[in-house]
Amino acid sequence: MVVNFYKNCDFEISESVLVELLKIYEEKEALPSGRGTSKLIEYKGKNYILKKESRGGFFSSFLPRDFFRLQSFFKEVEISKVMEKEGLTIPIFLRFGLKHNILWEIYTLTPYIVECLSLKDIALKENLEREKVFLAGKIIAKMHKIGIFHSDLNLGNIIFDRDKAFLIDFKNSYIYDSPLNKTLSKKNILRVLRSYLKETARVKKELNKDFLKALLDGYSSENKEDWANKISFDTFSIKLHALTYKIRF
Repeated sequence: MVVNFYKNCDFEISESVLVELLKIYEEKEALPSGRGTSKLIEYKGKNYILKKESRGGFFSSFLPRDFFRLQSFFKEVEISKVMEKEGLTIPIFLRFGLKHNILWEIYTLTPYIVECLSLKDIALKENLEREKVFLAGKIIAKMHKIGIFHSDLNLGNIIFDRDKAFLIDFKNSYIYDSPLNKTLSKKNILRVLRSYLKETARVKKELNKDFLKALLDGYSSENKEDWANKISFDTFSIKLHALTYKIRF
């Protein structure tokens, strides 16, 4: 059984259409990025990215990586609706599932953006695009102002289409009734920074302090508070993470 859970686009929806998309998906090769579950497909003359959601991390070692209960995905839909209501841009997408007994395979369809870049792409460039990193900090602050804590705020989950920034992948994230306090805000920003340390270590790239400065400047511009001295590469925990990633890679 194929069921549509959510859409914020004018894409024609029927079970037969979803079945057809799944058939196209099975015939295509996976894109090289991510966990190898995203594929570029063509449907009615337009290009889309169709992604089978996949579990990563520790639990993927002993749980089926492609099967889920639905609670976390309904939470992501709820967060998407809140963000739309508050004027935060989110990518146009369609989400649907294929049921297997009590578990589901979850798929997400988004338009293919030719010039789409992630913050990871930006961070690993030879010359840092400071305005993009600034924009990333700004949209993170906007998210925190409406009470959303992103549980997986890594470089790959902040994407750009020209001069627009998007936040994606809100599974297992949280919505609070008020703006995030400083502790939660800092915890979320540190998650981005650890992702930066990991990706730069992976490709043997030197840390660029301008990355953190641009991110915090963008955050401060929206938050109306100076965050420049609240987070630093020079703290013990950050140095320890940086060393750990260097040893790992």
